[in-house]
Amino acid sequence: MAKKKIAYTTSRLNRNLESVTANDSKNRRASERSLSSALLVLQYSSSRFSDYRILSGEFLWQAYCSQMIDHDSLKAKEYLYLCAVCQKIVCQYYKPSMQKTDGPYEVDLHQLDKWEAAVVADAEELAVDLGIRLLQAEGTVIHPFQIHRGKALYGLFSRNAPMVEDAIHSLKEGGFPRLNATANQSAWRLGQAFQDILCQNEQGVNDYLAEQLSRERKGYHSGVFLNLDLLAVAKIAARWNLKVELDTIECPKELIVPEETDYSSVEIPIPKEGFPWDGL
Repeated sequence: MAKKKIAYTTSRLNRNLESVTANDSKNRRASERSLSSALLVLQYSSSRFSDYRILSGEFLWQAYCSQMIDHDSLKAKEYLYLCAVCQKIVCQYYKPSMQKTDGPYEVDLHQLDKWEAAVVADAEELAVDLGIRLLQAEGTVIHPFQIHRGKALYGLFSRNAPMVEDAIHSLKEGGFPRLNATANQSAWRLGQAFQDILCQNEQGVNDYLAEQLSRERKGYHSGVFLNLDLLAVAKIAARWNLKVELDTIECPKELIVPEETDYSSVEIPIPKEGFPWDGL
């Protein structure tokens, strides 16, 4: 029996979007003021680590608005690119001697969504660079599941088969601490999806994407406007020349299909004193 195609949207997502749209002018002004303030700080003495950490989040929110409200996927990708660039700058400013509040969780796989932003934006060089930085961050305390998930994603993106295979083995082996049986089963299912990409099992990948999105729509992600986790998996599958069927409001096809994108003309926020290193 053919699987039922997942709906483009849901009533809950529509209600959330209507609420956001109804207050768009007010929210947009507030969001633009917030971004302008974050950019203005770069002209004054401050903690550049914190400045760019804030900017990364601001650009991510602008990406959501551009895609969901303005239906401008090109602008959304530009903001996703800037989000990832600012996260890379955060990594470059980080020093292990920083206070605990500015700890390594700001430069490790806890920030995987910023790497996913680079992937979805088709910013290949940036994604490779940022991925290495997040994977190699020192002094981090992170759950083994997040580590293996991050390694599998990065390995698939960079076509590092040994890294992917090792991560898949760990995900499917399960037994992760502090994860119940259901969560460990989800880890196995994710590992299988990565295996499907590696083995070019197109149907297996599409089944996973539909099943996972359907599950998330019933849970904590029910009101998420852009699902970067699934968009990244879908984008990577498409980069492996698999035909991805997913096309929903939170995982739109225009952000899944790989395309060459030139960001050389995009203006990168630079502090008044310049960067203490050469180039980006």
